[in-house]
Amino acid sequence: MLRNMKFKQWIQRFFLWIGAVGMLFALGGCGGAVRTAAANPVSLEAAQMVETASQSQTSSGASTAAPSPVDQYTTLGAPKTYAAELQSETGFLKVHVNAAVELQNMSLPVERTKLHRFTDEGAARFAQVLLGKNAQYIDDSRANEHFTKAYLQREIDDLSDSIAHWDAYGSYKYDLRYDTKNEAEDALAEFQALLPALPDALPAITPDFSNWKMISASNDQGAIETTDCYQCHFAMPDNATVSRFAIHNCPEVLSSCFLEYARNIQRTVGAMSLDFENVEGLITVTQENAEAQARAVVDALGYPEFVCVHRQACLSDYRDFAYYRFFFLRQIDGAETLYWNSSSYADENFELIQVCVDNGGILKVSYNNPQDILGEMTPAADLLPFSQIQSVFEKMILVVDNQTEAEAWNRDGMPKLTKDYYISSVRLGLSSVAESNNADTRLLIPVWSFFGYEESRVNDGEPERLGTNGQRALLTINAIDGTVIEQS
Repeated sequence: MLRNMKFKQWIQRFFLWIGAVGMLFALGGCGGAVRTAAANPVSLEAAQMVETASQSQTSSGASTAAPSPVDQYTTLGAPKTYAAELQSETGFLKVHVNAAVELQNMSLPVERTKLHRFTDEGAARFAQVLLGKNAQYIDDSRANEHFTKAYLQREIDDLSDSIAHWDAYGSYKYDLRYDTKNEAEDALAEFQALLPALPDALPAITPDFSNWKMISASNDQGAIETTDCYQCHFAMPDNATVSRFAIHNCPEVLSSCFLEYARNIQRTVGAMSLDFENVEGLITVTQENAEAQARAVVDALGYPEFVCVHRQACLSDYRDFAYYRFFFLRQIDGAETLYWNSSSYADENFELIQVCVDNGGILKVSYNNPQDILGEMTPAADLLPFSQIQSVFEKMILVVDNQTEAEAWNRDGMPKLTKDYYISSVRLGLSSVAESNNADTRLLIPVWSFFGYEESRVNDGEPERLGTNGQRALLTINAIDGTVIEQS
């Protein structure tokens, strides 16, 4: 397990360095889509869903005016809090609900969206915002992998520290590069010998934001035709630091388009933990100040309609520095979209801007799954009453992804697994789902998400908690037709 975790961290670091090429080959053929679980009632096709959502609307067309306030608690018969105690037939899964019910005081629309492909002009504008107007771009294809003396010196300092603390954390940090401390010491000697030959600085170049690179990619069905695939640029804000900016226009391969910026390719952040982490003593910038920096960069990128929906202090992969991570999602005429974090529910299902801030400022920015809003299919969807959503939840929460019923557990000769779900928040908002009859578009529809965390025990041992950061949805239900949106 530890080896697998280290390998995953190494892969993340590797991708950050090489850009799109390795990722495209690694992920070719993968897809991320919302699928409807086997639940009652059955899922509706898009046209049927809109008809259902619009049945209380007139046929006068969609309004572009801001929606009037609506008391959704009264309209949907929803309580301010929802409490329940549930358990599966075997008793191995128990669900404890003590949740605030969070509603927006407005009607929710159904919107059709289409994946946005980045343009030459957009790439140049984003790069100017993130790298700066006077960025010193370099030709990474002609640079030594260690770039400059100052850049390699950082690597020497880091490796020296890890060797000095090999048993404490050095062996973990460099496990996938050096099998033994002796190998690390040999590598350090090679770096020190190479240092005098490296340049103090690299010549600046003029970037070409119209130079989209193509690669050959394939999946189980054969070769994939790609156009305007990706571009990657490196810049050096100083002689010791390399920044990276990349845009991927490869939905045929990666299921999405996205951009990435890293201020320092030697300073990787990895995946966000589903639980809060102790960062005391590792960061001095306040969360309020960090969020203001994140807000400013989102506005500068041209997305003032995106709002911050989650903020969390995080530790780096190697727990050697801390940073804040902020999630920004689009509002549609004031209606909020929801985000939930799941190891199996791909981020390409969300139009999501993430901004990481550390003591040095903006550390990382990513924009996943950009969408063009094509317009309202109905301005105010007709939603099921909360009582029907509650009935679906109380049945399906004991069925969907119930690992205690899997063959690997709770059988003769198998380990015992018990789980407790703790639901603390129930939220109504918009979420993106694949449109079943159109591969090029998606629908933003109203959904109910039930957020909380889980506790697992194997053979009645110590409980292991997952999802305490408040962003783990244990079940999400289509608010129009009551079907479950599967998260795996």
